[in-house]
Amino acid sequence: MKKLNLLASAIVIMAVASCGVDIDNKEPRHRGEKDIKITSIKCDTVYMDGSSLSLEGSWIMKEDTLVWFDKYTHGAHLFSMDGKYITRRIEKGDGPNDMKTYPWAVCADGNDGIIILDANNMLHHYDKMWQKKNKSFYFQRGNKMSEAEWEDLYNNPNPENPYMYEYNFNVGRLAMADDSTLIIPAITEHIKFNGYSPSMGSVEYWQKAYNFMGVNMCSSSPNTLFGHFPAVYREKNMPVFSSYDMAVRDGDMYVSYVADSLIYVMDKTGHVSKMIGYASALGDTNYPVTLSFDEAEENMGAHLKKYGRYMNVYAYGDYIFRSYVKEDKTGYGLQVYKGDDMVGDIPMDTPMRIVGYKDDVFYAFLSPDKEKDLFRMVKFKL
Repeated sequence: MKKLNLLASAIVIMAVASCGVDIDNKEPRHRGEKDIKITSIKCDTVYMDGSSLSLEGSWIMKEDTLVWFDKYTHGAHLFSMDGKYITRRIEKGDGPNDMKTYPWAVCADGNDGIIILDANNMLHHYDKMWQKKNKSFYFQRGNKMSEAEWEDLYNNPNPENPYMYEYNFNVGRLAMADDSTLIIPAITEHIKFNGYSPSMGSVEYWQKAYNFMGVNMCSSSPNTLFGHFPAVYREKNMPVFSSYDMAVRDGDMYVSYVADSLIYVMDKTGHVSKMIGYASALGDTNYPVTLSFDEAEENMGAHLKKYGRYMNVYAYGDYIFRSYVKEDKTGYGLQVYKGDDMVGDIPMDTPMRIVGYKDDVFYAFLSPDKEKDLFRMVKFKL
């Protein structure tokens, strides 16, 4: 993307104009009822030693193991299901099973293996024995564009061109849609095609920008672009509140947006089969309009603190979960869906990230205790 001279590195870091879903000009039906029966959960808390780690990174569950991918110390750190440290896998280096830099996003491959996207946009696929299944590759490998074609793309942004897009670091997710297709959240930060102002093409951006890229892990190349912003983002310009999250279960993607009470259920082509979801009491959701990058950047921190919004979505067992934060960060919550129905709305005093499900038990993590260098794992049942 450097050849396009798209936006300054600050924009790459701070950009929040994220993704959406393709509704193919046909409004899918809303499904499900709101029948709240679950208003609390009983959690068992386990404190885990993180004194040798940075406490910044991400968790996944792999078979009977919890795996921590540290942002700064590199490698995969394995813990037992009761929180005891086991060992480390993946070293920093040039060896056949090493990585040169830290992971940005991680997901399970469905066969007890792991897929990692590192800070250099390289994809690494490890099997259940922590051996690389194939050579690591840049997820947009195969670029054969000439200098003239790059210049044309700069002058005439084309949302259908996959080289307009890069990984959306604000999402921090990867997911396997099937045995071969990896779903990558994508964002374009073209100087003439982004969501910050009409002069930068924001009107067209909210309508035509793609939000996901499918990468074929067998051929090591991108094969599809799909998913556009839903209607709420075409009604007013609010890039600060355009982030989202996704979860995949049985081939269906569940996509939730910061400023939208709906959850869109779609396939890997972007076809939305239905919408589920109901609003929780977030407080003020009259999200402000911003009309320039400078205005959005200047007000981002204050706006994200002031307004309530939806956060993460998870799909485990028979349930879909969605977390949220209330206005002025006065509280948090966790919605619970079974099938299409909303069956729970649980108030919480801290955000929770669910990482797995085994033997009727959900495993999740709260924010770490940085003063005591401890991870805080919680287990709960429904």
